[in-house]
Amino acid sequence: MHTKNTRDTDMPNEYAALKARKKELEKDNRRLAKQIRANEKEIQDIDKVMGPVEELAKKMAPQKTNVSGGGSSGRSRGGPKPAVVLSEVEHILENAEHPMSRSELLEILVNKGFEFRSTNPANALGTAIKRAKETFVSIPKFGYWLARRDYPAGNHYAATYQPAEDNEIELEPLH
Repeated sequence: MHTKNTRDTDMPNEYAALKARKKELEKDNRRLAKQIRANEKEIQDIDKVMGPVEELAKKMAPQKTNVSGGGSSGRSRGGPKPAVVLSEVEHILENAEHPMSRSELLEILVNKGFEFRSTNPANALGTAIKRAKETFVSIPKFGYWLARRDYPAGNHYAATYQPAEDNEIELEPLH
Protein backbone atom coordinates (compact mmCIF):
# COMPACT_ATOMS: atom_id res chain seq x y z
CA MET A 1 0.00 0.00 0.00
CA HIS A 2 1.37 3.39 -1.02
CA THR A 3 0.45 6.58 0.90
CA LYS A 4 0.72 9.92 -0.82
CA ASN A 5 2.98 12.47 0.70
CA THR A 6 1.08 15.69 1.51
CA ARG A 7 3.79 17.55 -0.29
CA ASP A 8 2.86 15.80 -3.56
CA THR A 9 -0.75 16.93 -3.25
CA ASP A 10 0.21 20.54 -2.45
CA MET A 11 2.26 20.94 -5.64
CA PRO A 12 -0.69 21.15 -8.05
CA ASN A 13 -2.43 23.66 -5.74
CA GLU A 14 0.68 25.85 -5.48
CA TYR A 15 1.21 25.65 -9.22
CA ALA A 16 -2.40 26.63 -9.88
CA ALA A 17 -2.13 29.54 -7.42
CA LEU A 18 1.07 30.79 -9.06
CA LYS A 19 -0.47 30.47 -12.52
CA ALA A 20 -3.55 32.43 -11.38
CA ARG A 21 -1.37 35.11 -9.78
CA LYS A 22 0.68 35.41 -12.97
CA LYS A 23 -2.53 35.93 -14.97
CA GLU A 24 -3.64 38.65 -12.54
CA LEU A 25 -0.31 40.45 -12.85
CA GLU A 26 -0.34 40.24 -16.64
CA LYS A 27 -3.88 41.64 -16.67
CA ASP A 28 -2.74 44.47 -14.34
CA ASN A 29 0.23 45.17 -16.62
CA ARG A 30 -2.06 45.50 -19.64
CA ARG A 31 -4.42 47.79 -17.69
CA LEU A 32 -1.51 49.90 -16.42
CA ALA A 33 0.08 50.10 -19.89
CA LYS A 34 -3.25 51.38 -21.22
CA GLN A 35 -3.43 53.91 -18.37
CA ILE A 36 0.16 55.05 -19.04
CA ARG A 37 -0.66 55.62 -22.72
CA ALA A 38 -3.72 57.65 -21.73
CA ASN A 39 -1.66 59.67 -19.22
CA GLU A 40 1.04 60.35 -21.81
CA LYS A 41 -1.57 61.59 -24.30
CA GLU A 42 -3.08 63.86 -21.66
CA ILE A 43 0.39 65.21 -20.78
CA GLN A 44 0.97 65.98 -24.48
CA ASP A 45 -2.37 67.80 -24.65
CA ILE A 46 -1.50 69.82 -21.54
CA ASP A 47 1.94 70.66 -22.97
CA LYS A 48 0.26 72.02 -26.11
CA VAL A 49 -1.80 74.38 -23.98
CA MET A 50 0.98 75.26 -21.51
CA GLY A 51 3.65 76.06 -24.09
CA PRO A 52 2.25 79.47 -25.05
CA VAL A 53 1.33 80.21 -21.42
CA GLU A 54 4.92 79.50 -20.26
CA GLU A 55 6.32 81.74 -23.01
CA LEU A 56 4.03 84.55 -21.91
CA ALA A 57 4.98 84.01 -18.25
CA LYS A 58 8.69 84.22 -19.15
CA LYS A 59 8.10 87.52 -20.92
CA MET A 60 6.19 88.93 -17.94
CA ALA A 61 8.53 87.61 -15.21
CA PRO A 62 10.99 90.02 -13.59
CA GLN A 63 14.47 89.72 -15.02
CA LYS A 64 17.22 88.29 -12.83
CA THR A 65 19.55 90.93 -11.47
CA ASN A 66 23.16 89.97 -10.94
CA VAL A 67 24.83 91.45 -7.88
CA SER A 68 28.57 91.26 -7.61
CA GLY A 69 30.22 90.52 -4.33
CA GLY A 70 32.50 93.52 -4.68
CA GLY A 71 35.92 92.74 -3.31
CA SER A 72 39.17 94.62 -3.31
CA SER A 73 40.44 93.32 -6.65
CA GLY A 74 38.79 96.17 -8.53
CA ARG A 75 37.32 93.67 -11.00
CA SER A 76 33.65 94.03 -11.79
CA ARG A 77 31.73 90.78 -11.83
CA GLY A 78 28.79 92.33 -13.64
CA GLY A 79 25.35 93.20 -12.37
CA PRO A 80 24.13 96.38 -10.73
CA LYS A 81 25.98 98.49 -8.24
CA PRO A 82 25.37 97.97 -4.50
CA ALA A 83 23.18 101.10 -4.68
CA VAL A 84 20.55 99.08 -6.55
CA VAL A 85 20.55 96.41 -3.87
CA LEU A 86 20.51 98.98 -1.06
CA SER A 87 17.59 100.78 -2.67
CA GLU A 88 15.64 97.51 -2.64
CA VAL A 89 16.67 96.78 0.98
CA GLU A 90 15.46 100.28 1.90
CA HIS A 91 12.12 99.56 0.22
CA ILE A 92 11.84 96.22 2.05
CA LEU A 93 12.53 97.81 5.43
CA GLU A 94 10.14 100.69 4.73
CA ASN A 95 7.37 98.12 4.49
CA ALA A 96 8.61 95.87 7.31
CA GLU A 97 7.17 95.88 10.82
CA HIS A 98 10.45 94.96 12.49
CA PRO A 99 14.21 94.87 11.81
CA MET A 100 15.45 92.01 9.66
CA SER A 101 18.57 89.86 9.67
CA ARG A 102 20.90 89.60 6.68
CA SER A 103 19.57 86.14 5.91
CA GLU A 104 15.95 87.37 5.94
CA LEU A 105 16.81 90.28 3.64
CA LEU A 106 18.87 88.03 1.38
CA GLU A 107 16.00 85.54 1.04
CA ILE A 108 13.60 88.33 0.03
CA LEU A 109 16.10 89.75 -2.47
CA VAL A 110 16.68 86.35 -4.05
CA ASN A 111 12.90 85.79 -4.27
CA LYS A 112 12.64 89.15 -6.06
CA GLY A 113 15.10 87.97 -8.70
CA PHE A 114 18.45 89.24 -7.43
CA GLU A 115 21.27 86.84 -8.19
CA PHE A 116 24.28 87.18 -5.91
CA ARG A 117 27.60 86.05 -7.35
CA SER A 118 29.53 86.52 -4.14
CA THR A 119 30.93 83.42 -2.44
CA ASN A 120 29.25 84.67 0.74
CA PRO A 121 26.19 86.73 -0.25
CA ALA A 122 25.12 87.39 3.36
CA ASN A 123 28.49 88.99 4.14
CA ALA A 124 28.44 91.01 0.92
CA LEU A 125 24.96 92.27 1.75
CA GLY A 126 25.91 93.02 5.37
CA THR A 127 28.99 94.96 4.26
CA ALA A 128 26.98 97.05 1.79
CA ILE A 129 24.39 97.85 4.47
CA LYS A 130 27.07 98.72 7.06
CA ARG A 131 28.68 101.17 4.62
CA ALA A 132 25.34 102.96 4.16
CA LYS A 133 25.32 104.10 7.79
CA GLU A 134 23.32 107.24 7.00
CA THR A 135 20.42 105.07 5.81
CA PHE A 136 20.64 101.88 7.84
CA VAL A 137 21.34 100.96 11.43
CA SER A 138 22.10 97.60 12.95
CA ILE A 139 20.09 97.08 16.11
CA PRO A 140 21.80 94.41 18.26
CA LYS A 141 19.69 91.26 18.72
CA PHE A 142 17.07 92.59 16.25
CA GLY A 143 18.70 93.13 12.85
CA TYR A 144 18.95 95.88 10.26
CA TRP A 145 16.55 98.82 10.32
CA LEU A 146 16.15 102.20 8.69
CA ALA A 147 18.01 104.92 10.56
CA ARG A 148 15.10 107.34 9.99
CA ARG A 149 12.51 105.01 11.58
CA ASP A 150 12.05 104.56 15.29
CA TYR A 151 12.18 101.07 16.75
CA PRO A 152 11.55 101.46 20.51
CA ALA A 153 11.83 97.72 21.24
CA GLY A 154 15.47 97.95 20.14
CA ASN A 155 16.01 101.33 21.79
CA HIS A 156 16.48 103.06 18.43
CA TYR A 157 15.08 106.56 17.98
CA ALA A 158 15.63 108.34 14.67
CA ALA A 159 15.78 111.81 16.26
CA THR A 160 18.79 110.87 18.38
CA TYR A 161 20.59 108.60 15.92
CA GLN A 162 24.14 109.58 15.03
CA PRO A 163 25.96 107.37 12.51
CA ALA A 164 29.12 105.84 13.96
CA GLU A 165 32.50 106.68 12.56
CA ASP A 166 34.00 103.85 10.49
CA ASN A 167 36.29 102.76 13.32
CA GLU A 168 33.36 102.66 15.78
CA ILE A 169 31.25 100.16 13.83
CA GLU A 170 30.91 96.85 15.59
CA LEU A 171 30.53 93.88 13.28
CA GLU A 172 27.76 91.42 14.04
CA PRO A 173 28.32 87.68 14.12
CA LEU A 174 27.09 85.79 11.05
CA HIS A 175 23.46 84.63 11.17
